[in-house]
This record gives sequence, C-alpha cells and structure tokens, in this order.
Amino acid sequence: MVEIPPEIWAQIAQHLPRDMLISMISVNRTFYTLALDEKYNELAMREINGSFTRKLEALRYVDSSPFSGRVLILSRNPEYAKRVKILHLEPPCLHELANYQKLHPPDLQNTQQRSNSIKDFAGWFFQSLLPAKQAQEEPHVSATEIADTLADLLPRLHGVSRFSLTWENASTFHAPYLDSTWNGLSANLQELHLDLHPQFAAIRLPLDADFPQLAALRITLCPTYTDEPETMIGNLTKFVNKLEGSLKSLYIGSLQRRDLGEMYSGLGQFPKLRHVEVSPQTFVCPSTMIQFLQNHSDTLSSIIYTSDSNKLYINGLSSLQLENLRELTMKLHYTPYPTAWWTVPSPFFTSIASTMKRLTIEGAVTLEELSNLLTALAGVAAPALEELSISIGSLSAHVLVGIAEKLPGLHSLDLRIHDVVEKSLFPKTPGEFFPYDSVSGTNLPHLAHLY
Repeated sequence: MVEIPPEIWAQIAQHLPRDMLISMISVNRTFYTLALDEKYNELAMREINGSFTRKLEALRYVDSSPFSGRVLILSRNPEYAKRVKILHLEPPCLHELANYQKLHPPDLQNTQQRSNSIKDFAGWFFQSLLPAKQAQEEPHVSATEIADTLADLLPRLHGVSRFSLTWENASTFHAPYLDSTWNGLSANLQELHLDLHPQFAAIRLPLDADFPQLAALRITLCPTYTDEPETMIGNLTKFVNKLEGSLKSLYIGSLQRRDLGEMYSGLGQFPKLRHVEVSPQTFVCPSTMIQFLQNHSDTLSSIIYTSDSNKLYINGLSSLQLENLRELTMKLHYTPYPTAWWTVPSPFFTSIASTMKRLTIEGAVTLEELSNLLTALAGVAAPALEELSISIGSLSAHVLVGIAEKLPGLHSLDLRIHDVVEKSLFPKTPGEFFPYDSVSGTNLPHLAHLY
C-alpha cells in the first residue's frame, strides 16, 4: 500500500460510509484505528438495547492486541475511551429499566450465567466490531450493572466535544454517574444541548463545573402543568453567565409559553457571542430579549428568529439595530401576516442592509409580501444580500425581474414554488422536468424564458 500519512487517511475516511469503514478494520493498523475511531465516535443512551450495552462493555474493556495470532488481553484503557467525541444521555430510560427489573427480577439461572462477564465478553467484543445486523444480542444486563459501568466510564471520557442530555421528567431519582460526569467533560466540551424539565434546571444544573471551551449552548425546557420552581430563573442565569468568556452560540427555548425575561435581563456581556436563536415563547414582553441582542450588536453575525402570532410581538425585531449581521433566518409559523413587521422599512433593515449576505425565510409568503420585503430590504442603500432562500405560493416572470432589480448583488436564489403563473396560461405546479413537459425535452410555451 502507498505510504500515506495517517492524517490523510483520516480525511479520506470521513467520506466513506460508516459500515464500509468498519468492515475494513482488519486491513492494517491504520484502518484498525480509523474504524475504531468511527465506531466509538458516539455513545448514545436513548434506549437500553443491545447496541448500547455492547458499546459500554467494549469501551470499558479493550483488546490491546488487535492482530491475529496474539493473546487477547482485556483491560481498562483510558486511551480507548478518548475515542468518544459525542455523548448523549437519557437517565430516565435507565431509571425506567431499573423499576421494571425490580418488578420482574431475572431468574437465578440467568444470574449465574452472567457471573463470569469478563470471560463472556471476549465473544461480545468481536461481535461488536461487526455491523449491527450481524451482531448477536447480548445476555441480560441489569440496570445496576449499567449504572456501575457508566459511573466508571463517563468520568474518563475526556475527549467528548459535544454532550446532549435529555431529562424531561420531574422525578428526582438518583443518577450518580451523571453527577460525576460534568467535571470529566468540562475541560474539552465545546457544545452542550440540554432538553430539560424545569425541575432539573432548578436543582441539577452543574453550577460548580467550569467549561472553559464551551462555545455553543442550547437549552430547551419541556412542557409542564405546574408552577415553575422559584430557583429555576436564578440557576439558568448563573449557568449561562459562567460561559461569558467562551460562548459563541446561544438558544434558550420552550415548547410552551414561559416568561424568562428576568433571566435575559440578568445575563452579562458575552464578547464572543456570534449566533442567537430567538424564541418568543421564552418571554412575555420582548423588550428584555431585544435589549440583550442590542447589547451584542457589535458581535452578532447570525440570528434565527421564530415568529409568534401573539400581538405583543407584532414589532418583531424592527427596533433592533445591528452592526455586523451577515445571516438572518426567519421561521414564519403563522399565516397570513396582516401587518408583518418584516414587510415594512424599519431601523432593523436599515442597519443590516449593508452587511447581511444570507436571508432564509421558512414559511410560504405571498407575492405582495415578497415585494414589500424586497422594498424593506432596499432601505436607503443597495443591499449586500448574496443568498436568498424563500418559499412562495406562486411565481410569475415579473417577480423574478423584481428580485433581480432590487437585489443586484444576488449570487444564489433558492425558490420553493407551489405554482408558476404566466399571462394567458393556467397556473402550473412545477414537476420533475420543469420547464419541459417530459424527459423528451419538449419546451412548454411561454415558460422556458423564466429560466
């Protein structure tokens, strides 16, 4: 084989299908390493199944002699655990398994068969290297054994860069493996995604751990039918403020309306903040969020804004003035838009006209709304927009002409169209071969000149 540096092979491996890469594990030492890097790149506890328990065992016990003809040595190896870069935990699913096993204890025979787990594991390890469809189901594993393995393994996952945690349960059951995980992950963690019950946010956030490299934080609060814990707002504020030196991307959202205005007003200055996703569901009055964004007008380059039909948000971002915004995504979840803030000129559009390069609108707009939006974007100077992505109910030739005239610097246009309209013709829904009538290439009259 041609001598190629491992770094080049690693780049090549990123473009190979996962199953193909893992099947090449016995080619040589380089592919052995690359295959294991891929196989153990992610550890996800979304449900307690054979795939998850096999991976736990393989991360805890390691084959130190991968080539044939040598003795298999099973031992704990922290270098092996460092292959894990992505970690996802859902402690409630393990708690549910523990409750089920209390009500349905395994018989004595199965317990005795499980007594020599190290001896049995040699077979499971090699089975775990096969694609999932070839691997055999693992023997019965108790919730206690899994919890003990997690408690031993998780603090050693120092290479994890992205951690997601789902705890949409009000129960305060014991999960000691999670408590010991935060400090192990904190040094190198770069992304943290939390889907939480407010009760967890109130009492379980890792306020004592430091995250010097955490750049992206995403917190979603699940729906509840009780009053919010009094300490939730304070703990959320303290946790986010701990990241003031490293945070670049922030989203705090909710699936039901909550008032987190006090939290936003308590947040400090984040000198590296570049991206914010705005969720109106998280504040009753938008003034605190607008002020938070305004405080970071010199650093923000990307915003995702989700619309809300509540009249309190009728002005949207219109009063906001930003200096360096380059990307704007608007998720428009309500129709029609009788007095939509984004269809009229405003200080917001005036401030971003000379800097915004990309605009994405998710949600169909009418021809009139699109025309008004283009006028609002033009403002007092020629807009800098280079990429536009938008959904529109129907399209006619003069709309494309209008886009070309009002956005002279446009390089990329992504139009999601329901109907194409041309004078004297019925509206037509574009098909696979549009603007042709079939694969034969026969041109449709009066429509080909649109492209």
